[in-house]
Amino acid sequence: MKKKYKIFFISLVLIVFVLAVLTSRKGKIEVVEASDIQENLIYKVDIKGEVSNPGVYEVNNSDRIIDVINKAGGLCENADTSKTNLSKRIKDEMVIIIYSNEEEKNAKYETQLSSDIVTNDNSLISINDASIDALKTLPGIGESKARSIIEYREQNRFEVKEDIKNVTGIGESLFEKIKDYITV
Repeated sequence: MKKKYKIFFISLVLIVFVLAVLTSRKGKIEVVEASDIQENLIYKVDIKGEVSNPGVYEVNNSDRIIDVINKAGGLCENADTSKTNLSKRIKDEMVIIIYSNEEEKNAKYETQLSSDIVTNDNSLISINDASIDALKTLPGIGESKARSIIEYREQNRFEVKEDIKNVTGIGESLFEKIKDYITV
């Protein structure tokens, strides 16, 4: 009988101790504002072409294209940024291509002004927001597949760009053609 009381008493003491510890920690919870979290996001950005050190860089979500260029060691002597918006905010998984003077002279540029069209300023098409016309500028995407993408996103938001492979008619080979031109 005494053994049962000992076990009960020890259990009771443990429960009180655990509750005391939990209660004391409750008052020490730190409140983090959503805006604080957004300000400290780290993105990975791929920069190619006429920069000193092309590659993938970790940058803050508030950085601009010019900041990525500086992290990559700056521009090469024959770089042409006349058609690149250096003040554009970066996006996660963004690909930035800095062309040479010769490449810029020979390139054909999109003349549409929509921000969701692939243009010479390295914009990516958001598969969550782009219009049918913008989607049709992607390699291998015509009217039918563009409509399929829009129908899919009305039911399921794209979380990562690989989710586009869930759309009927878009397999691995087509994804490989468009992956560098899209974002979510």
